[in-house]
Amino acid sequence: MEDSAHYDAFELIDSVFAGDGARVSRVLRTLRQEGVALFAILGALTSQLRRLPGSGRMPPQRQRLVDGFLRRLGSAEVLDRVLAQCALVDAQGKGQLRGDAWVSLENLCLRLAGNRTLMSLEEQLPYLRRA
Repeated sequence: MEDSAHYDAFELIDSVFAGDGARVSRVLRTLRQEGVALFAILGALTSQLRRLPGSGRMPPQRQRLVDGFLRRLGSAEVLDRVLAQCALVDAQGKGQLRGDAWVSLENLCLRLAGNRTLMSLEEQLPYLRRA
């Protein structure tokens, strides 16, 4: 049976906020297979992350997702580090750092969803720099 699900970047973001790692991987894999640009996904993610601290009124279900996500992050300083890691994925996608930007984006999203066993891009930076 073929998987005929179609996703968008915002479903990925909701999966990250909900802490659903399996769905994060499935959505990202589908977006990549459908030819969605890495930079479109990354742009949507960074835009949503930047809006979090000052999130205004939103539907109660979305507010619960955001509140749970912010609790998992722990602090506003962590959010700044996450945005810095998004910048590293961007640089990777542009060929300025070694590695597969899609893999790095998935690892970042999985870490944000709660999987702390994966190494952050900041920790990998010495290996990613071009020689």
